[in-house]
Amino acid sequence: MNRYLLLCGAIAVAIGGTLTLRLRYVTGPTTVRASGVSISRTVPSEYLTPLSAFNLRFTETQVAPGEHPVLPGGAAGITDEEAVTKAMAQSLGAVDGQLSPGVQVAARFGAFSDDVFAKGGPGAPMQLLYQNRPAWIVTFFGPGLTIPLDGPDPLAVHHEQNVVIDADTGDYLMGYS
Repeated sequence: MNRYLLLCGAIAVAIGGTLTLRLRYVTGPTTVRASGVSISRTVPSEYLTPLSAFNLRFTETQVAPGEHPVLPGGAAGITDEEAVTKAMAQSLGAVDGQLSPGVQVAARFGAFSDDVFAKGGPGAPMQLLYQNRPAWIVTFFGPGLTIPLDGPDPLAVHHEQNVVIDADTGDYLMGYS
């Protein structure tokens, strides 16, 4: 791929044209951790699924990379790196605890709400399970992640998967794409 781009650039310059090549893959700062995984705080817009499509809400709170977020009541939650490690076990974008080639990851902390998922029983009122729950939304994205879409086009795919991790316990809550 690099040779192809170099060859195309050399041909364009030789013909007398000017070549301006700008590649931008990840927006926002990333931090490389001890695990070797670069964790971003932002997801490029082409990979960002609107939460409202799933009746989900999320109010993000900034947390410094590697720091423990403060949970309601003052306890410390799990770090972004711990959340990413937990989410890797649930994602198609990671194999054996390692990101697949062409896959990147972002982790955002905040209050997560699902306005549909509820529990209840006979004679008991339905109660929404996740309302303002401290959580990490871990997003795996990039061309190395392909998730087939339902629909008439058998070649249509997503290149993003979101895993919601409880910031208190580190438990998997849900995933969406």
